[in-house]
Amino acid sequence: MYYDFPDKLLKDLPSTFYRVSVKAIVFDDQQRLLIYENDKSNWEMPGGGLEFEESIEDCLKRELQEEVGLTVTTIEPIKFVYSYRSGSGYHKVCLAVPVMVNPSEVSEAKEPSLRKAWYVSREQAMKHVFQPGEVGTKRCIEQIWA
Repeated sequence: MYYDFPDKLLKDLPSTFYRVSVKAIVFDDQQRLLIYENDKSNWEMPGGGLEFEESIEDCLKRELQEEVGLTVTTIEPIKFVYSYRSGSGYHKVCLAVPVMVNPSEVSEAKEPSLRKAWYVSREQAMKHVFQPGEVGTKRCIEQIWA
């Protein structure tokens, strides 16, 4: 059976599209969290979109290498999940995963849209303005340092 819906009704339906993003929780030896600043002066944890048929582990390795030039050595289970609706209107689900990286590598922003990367204390992280939608990072700050 075929139903002919008016265009207005179709536009009012919620979008079923969503994007999965994997964020890395990376600490240095002083228990400071790695975050980076983007070209809009907002901060976020390194990570990015999960590609089609890509594992969480492969996504983390790829994104950390692309964004800050770090090699992932250990990946732990997902620590927390948060979601939001992007400025473009689609739903985004973020998986935050603790990882260990090669400590001898220097973490610096490599992508053109990133200004700098650095390790911050819990108190410093709370003072930074995170990218819109990445407020889940601040809401989960206790879980990050737990």
